[in-house]
Amino acid sequence: MIYRKAELADAVEAARMYRALALHIRDSSGDPYWGFGDLPVEVAIEPITGYIQGAESCIYLAEENGKPVGMIILEVIPCHMPLSPYPRVGYIAAGYVKEEYRRRGIMKELEKRSHDFFRELGIEYVEVNYLPDNAGAKENWNALGYRCFREQARKRI
Repeated sequence: MIYRKAELADAVEAARMYRALALHIRDSSGDPYWGFGDLPVEVAIEPITGYIQGAESCIYLAEENGKPVGMIILEVIPCHMPLSPYPRVGYIAAGYVKEEYRRRGIMKELEKRSHDFFRELGIEYVEVNYLPDNAGAKENWNALGYRCFREQARKRI
């Protein structure tokens, strides 16, 4: 397995994985908030390109035989509490490994690469969000050392 930063030439493959993650969230949650229909890959290319080109964002890919099988999307965001002594935090915007490659330590290796990326930007804390009913995501991120530190709620008005 090869792990590397994504380049613009990788945008379409990364967008395919991003789309697969979005559709998984939509289908598994049943929440109308995620009701984005069919979601063509082309729609995902713009945000993926932004992550690849951003000064404080990047995508790491896991490749096997030259084909991407997993990715992690990283970015720096403001801390949710402006009074915190840590005004900026690292954020894992997405993590995805193709189903047939799961449980092989790929996300663990991708997540390790986030440490160097964020440290180079002076970041000391990294956050990730996942849906409360997504037991697989919770298990994965807990195994990587992430602990719940706040809960976020939403209300439709």
